[in-house]
This record gives sequence, structure tokens and C-alpha cells, in this order.
Amino acid sequence: MNRKIHKDLRKYIEETYGIDDVDIRDIVDTIDEKVVGNYFGDFKEGGSYWKPDNNWEFKKTGKALVDKMNEREWENWLDIGCGNNQYKRFWPDKVTGVDPFNTNADIVGDAETFVSNHLYDVVSVMGSINFGSHDVISKQMENACRLCKPGGTMFFRFNPGITHDDPDGKAQWIDFFEWSHDHVNEFAEQFGFDVIELGWDNDFKGKIRYGARLYSEWRKHK
Repeated sequence: MNRKIHKDLRKYIEETYGIDDVDIRDIVDTIDEKVVGNYFGDFKEGGSYWKPDNNWEFKKTGKALVDKMNEREWENWLDIGCGNNQYKRFWPDKVTGVDPFNTNADIVGDAETFVSNHLYDVVSVMGSINFGSHDVISKQMENACRLCKPGGTMFFRFNPGITHDDPDGKAQWIDFFEWSHDHVNEFAEQFGFDVIELGWDNDFKGKIRYGARLYSEWRKHK
């Protein structure tokens, strides 16, 4: 559930109608879906409001991850929330990109509901499980982790709760989850992974448009 929209709508209903016992979860979810879609989807002339203009030169992901994966042996890679599907251009026959909004994806789907008959050596989640409450994040993480083979690897980029500074103000109602080292370790343990690496993918505060991001590499228990 989007905590920002829920709080604002709850306040409006109480102040306007004098009631506080209405279940508004369904309408909050509907509004949230539209808000996120309008920001990440292709609803603005010339493309989406969000642009992946800062995520290819990070310390650990982007081009750095391509270099790392060129040195490893693996068969298939699922990129959840792939955006422009940038990793696929390096391994067109091995990478499958999933995204609910971007037409460059191979498959339309999201982190919580995507299903597959295949398990993957590599699963990457580069900023797509960043939105909503702890319960929402937990459901999405559970599904993403399920898609990784035993002994497989997952790569993550996490937003520590920073609202995007887009000039149109479309991001203000998106509920950015406050990822932390503790949350990363919590979910890794919960879903049967060892944390191989955890640190900052980008700590150049004030220099890169959207702010600092956490990076983590996990290994699934066999």
C-alpha cells in the first residue's frame, strides 16, 4: 500500500466527511497504480517522466556488472524491472527483461505477480522493488527470490527512501521504501540467501540526479 496516498486520503475523508472507519485500501491501490504508471510509463510526449539517465555508471551495477558477468559462467538471467532492457544488448539470447511499463521489455510483468516455469542462474532487481510498505516489499521480494535457482545469484540496487527530484513533481506521491542495510539482511535471511556483498552503488550525493543507492549481491542456498 502507498503510505503517502493512504495518509493524505484518510485525512481528507476525516476532515471532509467526519468519518474514520472506511476501508480505503482498494482505492489507494488503484490511485497508486495510476501514479506509478504515469511516472514510469510512456504517458508523456517524448516518453516517460522517469529517465534512466544516471544508472549506467554506478560503482557496481550498469557497465560494472557487465564486466563482472563477462568473467563468470552462467546460462540465463532474469532482469525484473528491466526498464530499457540494457543488459540484453550484451547477451541477447541469455537475458530476459520483465517490466510493467517499458515497451523494451521482453515480457510485460511486475515483481509481485510475474510467474515463470523456469528458474534462473541470475536474477537482477535494479530499483524495481522500491515502492510501498514493508508488506508490499516483502511480497515482491518473495516472488523475485523464488525465481532464482538454488545456488544462483541475485543482484540488487535499492533506494534508501529518496524521492526522485523530477522537475514536473510527478514523483511526490510515489511511496519510496526506506531500504537500509538491516532490511537487506532481513530479507536475505528470510528467503534463504547469503549476502555476498552489501554497500553503496552510488554515494555521490548532490552530483547524481536521484541520490545515493545501495547495492547487494546474494547467493541462494542450495
